[in-house]
Parts: sequence; structure tokens; C-alpha cells
Amino acid sequence: MIELEVDYDATAADVWAVLTDRRLAADWWLATDLVAEAGRVARAVPPPDLAGFHGPFTIEVVAVDAERRLAMRWRGRELFSDVTWDLEPRPHGCRLRVTQSGYFGIDGLPHRRELLAAYETFFAERLPLLLADPPQETLRAVPGSWEVRSRRARRDAAAAALLRLRVLSAVAAIVLTAVVITGLTALILQPSMVPAEAGVDPWRTPAFAAQPGESEPVSPTARPSGRVSVRPSRSAAVPTPSRSRISALFRVRESYELGYIGAITVKAGPDGLDGWSAVIVLPPGASVSSAWDQMAVRQQGATITFTPLAAHRVLQANGIFTFEFQVNLPSGVDGTPLTCTVASVPCA
Repeated sequence: MIELEVDYDATAADVWAVLTDRRLAADWWLATDLVAEAGRVARAVPPPDLAGFHGPFTIEVVAVDAERRLAMRWRGRELFSDVTWDLEPRPHGCRLRVTQSGYFGIDGLPHRRELLAAYETFFAERLPLLLADPPQETLRAVPGSWEVRSRRARRDAAAAALLRLRVLSAVAAIVLTAVVITGLTALILQPSMVPAEAGVDPWRTPAFAAQPGESEPVSPTARPSGRVSVRPSRSAAVPTPSRSRISALFRVRESYELGYIGAITVKAGPDGLDGWSAVIVLPPGASVSSAWDQMAVRQQGATITFTPLAAHRVLQANGIFTFEFQVNLPSGVDGTPLTCTVASVPCA
């Protein structure tokens, strides 16, 4: 995961106006047609020589809280992650917190380092300079804000912002391959993203039997893998009576040579769901390196337990929630889960 904080001597409204003005995006970030409206899908085009980005990628806007939070889902080559920009008002300006979690490719650690360096340039160097001297059209979008501060003071603040940059997880990223990482974004994948076979109600299948060939590629360059075959479980847990109306669905989102991105969708019954967890059993040698969004993951031998954090611990009546996780496989190992259950109910 990547996490970064920068303080600005500008109001949250000021910073939000620049962050979401696509006319300015190429000046401090990337060329994009991003619009801060939930459900919108945009495309970003990085310069060909920009380290950390491997070509154009798509941006899905998941949630928007104007002047406070922009939650996005980025999908592209070697990139399958959830990104949030959070603004927090401060006594003399505001703080921007950038988080990114998910799949960063096979060479995840070097990729994260490259992205972190790029974000330091975007958010701690270019953005403060743009805030110090914003275009008139952006000024008019937030009347009465920038005008109350002199340009000289804003330029001084832009320089100071470089010193206040906080990189919270650079050290943690170095040991990511040896520890369990908890995804910290607050995104909820829409149920429509989970593929289903025509004419089949995925919620009525009582046993774990994920369907082959339903991996959803991130981009046209994603590498298919014959190593992730999906077969029926050799054993299926019996649902407990109190939770027999809960349903769960497992899918492979994306497969690659030495692993895949898995997804489990949970559907609560009419009484909702509180205090649940999901458990999968993987073949020997397979492991889970991360899970998102806001899921704690614990591995004991071949058994992996996913526990939702507070944001997703309680599902309302008939509520649906999807989380994803990255599975790493040794060469030649079939990584299909042997079993998959949610609150003791088998996954379909």
C-alpha cells in the first residue's frame, strides 16, 4: 500500500477545485478527462517516460464527497488498485491524504517505489505551485477564497509544503512481501462488476464451484494463465441454520503467471449480517499477500481468514459487499481455493 500526506496553506475548497479541474490535470498530474461524479469512467494518459506508469489506464469514480473525498478505482497494465484523495481542514489550510492499495504487478515493490516518487512530485511539488498562482477560471469556481491571501504568501507556503510531506508507509512497503497488508480504502465494488452466467442465479448455488474462464482482465495487455483453473470443492461446509440465507460468490478477477486476483462477493439475508468473516483454504505453497478494501487478512498454514474492518463489518438487509485479494503461487501450483466459506456458508 502507498500512503502519503501533504499540508497546504490553502482551504480544502481551493485544493479540491484544482484536484478536480481536468483542464489543469496535465499541469500537475496526468492528462485525463476525469470528472468528479460517482459512476463516471475516465482515462488517464501518462507521459511515456514517467516511471511508475505503464501506459494509459482507466479511472472509475466510486464515491465523491465534495471538498472532502474522491474515491477511485484504477485499472491498467500492472495496475489494479483503489485510490482515495482525502482532504481534512486544518487551522491554517488543509491536509491531503493519498492512499492506494491493491495489485501493483508481479514486481510490486519496485513499482510502488516508482509510484511513490511520482506522487511526491505531483502532490508536494507541482500542486503547491499551482495553488500559489491558480488560473482565473479556477479562481472564479471558488469565489472569495484565494483572493484573501497574497500570491507571495502562497508561494512561500508552497515551498513549506515540501518540508511537511509525510510518507507514512515507505518503510512498511519494503517488507510487504513478508507481512500481511490490510487494504485501507473505503470503496465498495458494485455487484454488477461480478460476472454471472446467463440464465443462472449465482446466489442459488449451495456449493463452492467457481466458474472457469470468468477472470476479468484489467487491460488488453493482461497475461492469461493456465495455472488458475477452477474446479468444484472436494468438500463443502454445511450452512449454519442462523445464516442459511447468506450467499457468497467467488470469482477470479485477473490471472497471471504466478498468481491471480480473487474476489468474494457477500450478500446478506433479510436480517442483515454482523460480525462476519470469510475463510478460504489454498493448496500448499500458495499465499495471500494483500486484501482490500478495509479487510484484515490472516494466514495460518493453508487457511486464510478475511475479517472486515469497521466500515464493512455490518451489512444491512440484503446488502452486498465485494472484497478482493492477491494470491501468490509457486511455479506449477494450481491456486484454486480448495474451500471457500463466508460465515460458514459455502461460496458459489
